[in-house]
Amino acid sequence: MDLFSELDAIHRQVDLDAVDGDTVLELEHTVPLAMAGSAAGALFVGSGWDGALMGARAVRPRRGRRRPRRGGGLAGVVEFNRHSIDRWAAEASGAAPAEEIEGGKQAALAQFVPDSR
Repeated sequence: MDLFSELDAIHRQVDLDAVDGDTVLELEHTVPLAMAGSAAGALFVGSGWDGALMGARAVRPRRGRRRPRRGGGLAGVVEFNRHSIDRWAAEASGAAPAEEIEGGKQAALAQFVPDSR
């Protein structure tokens, strides 16, 4: 099921499928290289999607539970975001110059990890 439509040259698609009694969510988000600048652009967008999906999971009802799960509070969210950014930086390594990756990492940290500098 496509929950988003194309917006100019940016494409987002979310697919939900039932697999062995579980729900599998697959997200595809593409941005033209001219807009992203390089693979370093993924650090900002990718870690943002990671945090959004983590937040959605935290409020999703669990089997046999009435109350939503907690995400570990602000400290847990900040730590999750820091690890996400580090992972995206590792994935972008070699696909963009090191200074661009560092710039993308710093932009993502400023947005998703308050007081990280």
